[in-house]
Amino acid sequence: MTLRSLPRAARIFVVAVIALAAILAVGGMSLELPDLRLFTALLLGSILASLMKLKLPLGSQKVDGSRVYRIGADNTGGSQSKRRSA
Repeated sequence: MTLRSLPRAARIFVVAVIALAAILAVGGMSLELPDLRLFTALLLGSILASLMKLKLPLGSQKVDGSRVYRIGADNTGGSQSKRRSA
């Protein structure tokens, strides 16, 4: 679905919401940086994290939150129960 496929009223609404968010974001920004080193480190970290790709061992299947939750629960639940019994 693209913006052009939406009805005119919906396009106006979407553009208005994005414009309002941009105005509020710019208006709420502080122009001073109390710790420039921290800001630079966090900015570089976020850039590096956005460049990384996460490869899941699930093949080309569609992954939803419940499946990831179950995989994590299976992996952590088994190891915790073994530690308790030992």
